[in-house]
Amino acid sequence: MKNYTYIFGITLTVLFALVLAAPAKDAKPKLKKPYLLNTCIVAGNKLGSTGKPVTLVHKGQDVNFCGKACIKKFTAEPKKYLVKLVVQPGRRVTHTKDSLKVVKARLAKGEAVLIDVREPFEWNDGHLKAATLVPLSDLREAKDDAEFAKKLAKKLPAKKIIYLHCRSGGRVLAATPILRAMKFDVRPLKAGYSTLLKEGFEKAK
Repeated sequence: MKNYTYIFGITLTVLFALVLAAPAKDAKPKLKKPYLLNTCIVAGNKLGSTGKPVTLVHKGQDVNFCGKACIKKFTAEPKKYLVKLVVQPGRRVTHTKDSLKVVKARLAKGEAVLIDVREPFEWNDGHLKAATLVPLSDLREAKDDAEFAKKLAKKLPAKKIIYLHCRSGGRVLAATPILRAMKFDVRPLKAGYSTLLKEGFEKAK
């Protein structure tokens, strides 16, 4: 009888230990510490500590690196490094939910303007009548040059909605934070140039 009691006691102890060790069903997994946005996701160095950072647009998002060598490693194995990149929800840029019908109406009423952030050679191959060219490359220059930023700010209307478009909806996401930092009401369009033409936006002659 004593042996059975002893074995029963050990069994209960083991079961209790297993229950304590098992994670609760509703327990939330521990979140990984966010990767610092001012750190190179390849080398791990603080951006600017080894020279001027280099920017690459990956799926519409700016990713900063220490130098070209880091970009080469990133492009070879992007998945390996993207797991380190945690963009806080408040800083994530998304396409506007304004319908193209609403966009057309606001442009017609003069409540908004349309900015094409493609490059000049793309603009020369064809562009929308309602659009104004402000290349993403110029916006990036404005981000690092205060005087250039002032000139650009004078070119854009401060009290109107600014819709952005590019070829396929990627570059507008990179351009948006730059213009928002200048206090503009910027709304990036998911629809690219060819889609806008199909939806009835007039092509310049």
